[in-house]
Amino acid sequence: MMLYKLTDEMGNTYQGTQWGAGVEHTAAGSGGGLCSASVIHAYRHPILAALFNPIHAGFNSPQLWEAEGEVLLDDGLKVGCRKVKTLRKIPLPVITRNQRVRFSIYVALLNCTDPCFTAWAENWLSGRDRTKTAAWAAWAEAEAEAEAAAAAAQAAARVNLVEIIERAICDENEYEETQRGEGDSDVTISGA
Repeated sequence: MMLYKLTDEMGNTYQGTQWGAGVEHTAAGSGGGLCSASVIHAYRHPILAALFNPIHAGFNSPQLWEAEGEVLLDDGLKVGCRKVKTLRKIPLPVITRNQRVRFSIYVALLNCTDPCFTAWAENWLSGRDRTKTAAWAAWAEAEAEAEAAAAAAQAAARVNLVEIIERAICDENEYEETQRGEGDSDVTISGA
């Protein structure tokens, strides 16, 4: 199956595992879950690798590789394989901060029932209010919904995250295009 593997700028993953074109590795451990020595991590889509690098691998200058592997475990964000073979380096998709924010809002809205958060989210998405003050006010009101957010994260494993981030990128690009046509806007996200 076609997969995607992140490495650092030198083609390494943690503990010095070297990857490159045609390189195959087999996980050393047995048993265990997705975050164990029994599997090698990869992604089902290049955009998921780019999106989740900051919370998974955390590479400062990541490289992305097309790879092959048989998926044993899948949490909806990344997959685990016993063996992975990297084939060739490919460009890493670029996701802007505002595209990430839009994606996060879309995912949160899948299960959020808090009217204050929903109102803030609609204002942010439309560009009516992207101020830090509005974001903090919404956060303060939505803090009580922490358990619902945890449920949303679990539910995210069951939704098509590629579709949501692609929608977020497209919508944010369209929004930015309209803003360029209207001149400077004081509607920004600051401090994020």
